[in-house]
Amino acid sequence: MKGEDQANLKAKIEALTKEMYSISTRLYSEASKKAGEQQQAQGPGGQGPQDAGPEEAQPQENGKGAYRDADYKIVDEDEKK
Repeated sequence: MKGEDQANLKAKIEALTKEMYSISTRLYSEASKKAGEQQQAQGPGGQGPQDAGPEEAQPQENGKGAYRDADYKIVDEDEKK
């Protein structure tokens, strides 16, 4: 009887695995479709203005240029005393 239980369990696991593959495939397909629609909505370049990185930053209207990330060190005035 123990062999029958294992065979039954193995068959159920295989059926569950096949169903999960089916669900995963469908979810992946829907996600790909939505990503394609979003990419088309954003237009050429694939990025909206809020997604622009520092290398794609636009100059400010005042002519001072784009903001850039910079390294800096905070100096504590109390440490100097």
